[in-house]
Amino acid sequence: MSEVLPRTSTPLVAGLVGGAFALVGALPMPYGYYGAMRFAVVAACVVLCFGAVFRQRPIVCAPLLIAAIFIAFVRGLPRDVWAVIDVVVGLGLVAIGAWLAGLEVKE
Repeated sequence: MSEVLPRTSTPLVAGLVGGAFALVGALPMPYGYYGAMRFAVVAACVVLCFGAVFRQRPIVCAPLLIAAIFIAFVRGLPRDVWAVIDVVVGLGLVAIGAWLAGLEVKE
C-alpha cells in the first residue's frame, strides 16, 4: 500500500536558495558570481525535480530541467535578457518549491 510520509521543507529551502541566487543574478554582479549562481540554480532544479518525483508530480520536472539546461549551457545573451530570465527562473523556483513543500510525500 501507499504510505504517506510527513511533509518536509526540503523543496521550500531548495526553491528559496536557488530563487535567491537567480534573483540576485538579475542585478549587476561581478562575473564570478554567475558561475556560483549557475551551480546553485541547477542544484535547486535537481532537488526540486527529486521532490516532484517523490510527491508523484513528475510533470513538474520538465520546466525545471529546461531551466537548468538553459541556465547551465546558454551563453552570449545580452545582460537585459539575462536579467529577465533570472527573475522568471527565480520566481519560478520559489513558487515550485513552496508548492511542493505543501504536498505530501507518498512512498
